[in-house]
Amino acid sequence: MSIMQKLWDGICTHFRISDRVDRLNETVKAQQCKLEAMNDRLIRLETALEFSLAAGKPFTLNNGRRDWPPD
Repeated sequence: MSIMQKLWDGICTHFRISDRVDRLNETVKAQQCKLEAMNDRLIRLETALEFSLAAGKPFTLNNGRRDWPPD
């Protein structure tokens, strides 16, 4: 294998890895957004539970509706 062929293969490999890293970065960003949204929801649920327990009222999700979880 010539030097030029090895150099070309190395450059191609670099660009393939770079593309994979970019796609992985986008995936990580999307997962981070989902995680932050779930964290916010958990905080709201914990707060509602604490208020409900402090008031002595039973705690229900979705005001007692039976359509949980959403589709």
